[in-house]
Amino acid sequence: ELARRGCNLSLSDINTENLDATAALASASSVKITTRTVDVADRAAMHAWADATATEHGKVNFVFNNAGVALVGAVNTISYEGLEWILGINLWGVIHGTKAYLPHLISSGDGHVINFSSVFGLAGIPGQCGYNIAKFGVRGFKVGKAIEGQFDEAADKLKQMAANPPPPQPNPEMVKIQAQQQMDAARLQHDQQIAASDAQLRAQEQQR
Repeated sequence: ELARRGCNLSLSDINTENLDATAALASASSVKITTRTVDVADRAAMHAWADATATEHGKVNFVFNNAGVALVGAVNTISYEGLEWILGINLWGVIHGTKAYLPHLISSGDGHVINFSSVFGLAGIPGQCGYNIAKFGVRGFKVGKAIEGQFDEAADKLKQMAANPPPPQPNPEMVKIQAQQQMDAARLQHDQQIAASDAQLRAQEQQR
């Protein structure tokens, strides 16, 4: 849609195949398109991409931070690695994208940031603790920047919004990993309960 309206585009994705497919669709509108394979969780890579975009396009007017992944799991079964992974993309990706592009947006005199939160950033959903943390964080990040804009003339020139779309579909491989983690946790709990029962029975026999 942006390309159809005549906007030049700087596109990034961690998946090169998807990135090329998106660029091909947008190229039908005869606008300037640059692409870069970037992991939004990588701060240095995001800053390098932002600087390259400003150099290649002359200025930056809009930034859409919309990278997102899903992770299903209860607090007692989800791993630290899983939480770090989803927060690195869904929350830190937004922070990196905003801070990396912020100087270029302000210098344009007409900068806009659109950070994608979710309906899961409006209400807590059982089994979605990682996603909830990230999306509530995106909303809080937006509100904090809005308050700062009231006291900072340069930041006040920056237009921003937080969109709340439905969550993405879970990655099938991550679903398998999470299911295995939940099965392992349930098996461990079962074994611990049996061990505790055996220990209790042995203690009772010794007391007889």
